[in-house]
Parts: sequence; structure tokens; C-alpha cells
Amino acid sequence: MKNKIVEMIKNNDEVFEDAFLMRFPTDEELTDAEKVLGFKIPEEYIWFLKTYGHGGFFFEFLGYGLNGRAIFVSKTLQEREFGLPKELLVIEDCDEYVRCIDTLSKEIVSWSKHDNGGIVKVADDFYSHFLDNIDNAIENFD
Repeated sequence: MKNKIVEMIKNNDEVFEDAFLMRFPTDEELTDAEKVLGFKIPEEYIWFLKTYGHGGFFFEFLGYGLNGRAIFVSKTLQEREFGLPKELLVIEDCDEYVRCIDTLSKEIVSWSKHDNGGIVKVADDFYSHFLDNIDNAIENFD
């Protein structure tokens, strides 16, 4: 699936030419993030972070800012203050809810502090979720 994602982005340069920040984390930064979060970052998301860094088009996967700040870590910690389960890693901030990787099942879920902490499955895994977002961006590009 990784190859399909790379090819779709490469073949749609007009859509994705400025979509990703391309600020890539070091292994040390990832280790530090895992210590703070208290779990191992799923390999699928590490691949995203090391391949695209941060961003998207019609979606925004959280990564590292140009200043080196781990945006996905700070957002996960912030949402934990409102009851986000400890096994969830925030990968998208959608204002009223967040999208997360469940680090136990590897599923993509939505969680909202406004919905009594309800968890809704969105996708089976990160790669299929990424592909869905790419398809949506291409369809909606004008």
C-alpha cells in the first residue's frame, strides 16, 4: 500500500505539490516522542512522518513543525486532559473531534470530548485511511 500512496501522490503533483511540510524527524526525536506518549508509535505512522513529515490536502496529518515541535504529541497530550484513552495517538485535529491510531488494534478511530468519549472506527488501518484521503483530495481538486 505504501507504494500505491507514493505513486498516487507523485502522479497528482498538481494536487499535492505544496501539501506536505517535509520536515522529517530523527530517530532520537521519535524515541523521545514515544517516551512522552508511553507507547511505541505504530510503524505505519513512522513511515508517514519519515516520508511526508506533516500535512496533506483536504486533510492534515500531524507531524513535526519546522520549529521541531512534535505536533501529534502535544495534541495527544492535550486531548488526554479531556479523557482521550491512553492507547490512542492523535493524527488529525478535526476541531470538534480527533482522528487517532489505536495503538493496540492499529485501527483508525474518531474520538470526541463532546461525545462522552465515544470511539468510532473510521478505517481498518492507517494506509487505507491515507489512501481514502488521497482519493478525496484528487476528486475535490479544482
